[in-house]
Amino acid sequence: MMIRIFLIGMVLLLSAQLIAQRTDEVDFLKRLEEVNKTTQSIVSDFRQVQEFSFLDEKMESTGKFYFMKPGVMKWDQTEPEKYSFVIKSDEAYKTDSHGTKKIPLNSPQIIGFRKFILETMDGSILTSPDYDSEVVLNAKTATINLIPKQKTVRKMFGKVVLVFDQQSLMLRELSLYETEDDYRTMYFSNHKLNTLTDQAQFTK
Repeated sequence: MMIRIFLIGMVLLLSAQLIAQRTDEVDFLKRLEEVNKTTQSIVSDFRQVQEFSFLDEKMESTGKFYFMKPGVMKWDQTEPEKYSFVIKSDEAYKTDSHGTKKIPLNSPQIIGFRKFILETMDGSILTSPDYDSEVVLNAKTATINLIPKQKTVRKMFGKVVLVFDQQSLMLRELSLYETEDDYRTMYFSNHKLNTLTDQAQFTK
């Protein structure tokens, strides 16, 4: 009898914890949605660390990331070598020391990558049916683990990990895993919201 009462008590306790966790998740997603509604542009510093099993050392790079609604983005690397990657609604291109190269927008990889970035920036990726998701919350961060379901996305990465700051609700880390041993992590800092007034930053 005592064992049965103990088990019932444990079930009720776990149920209460699950309900509380779900409530916290809903609250986090709601707060993130409200921030996204008022955010028209984001400029952030980034530091990217790439670790691959076939390399002896990690690769690091730094630069700035630019995003402006409704869907213009620029990855502007400054170290160790300078290059930029821009995706707009009607074109995509990469610029480096060899010049500017146009990238077909109808490429499945570009379509998948653009959709991924846009959904990440507006937060809709957290509830997207294209991913299996798990949310882990603590006092300082919200970590979201995503497993893509679509083949085109799985060709790029098998798992995505997003880490948001609980207070500012800004994205702090983005990790893309090809395998458990091959991945890249981008650390974002010095976020500036709504400072871009036009698309001049995204021109060639």
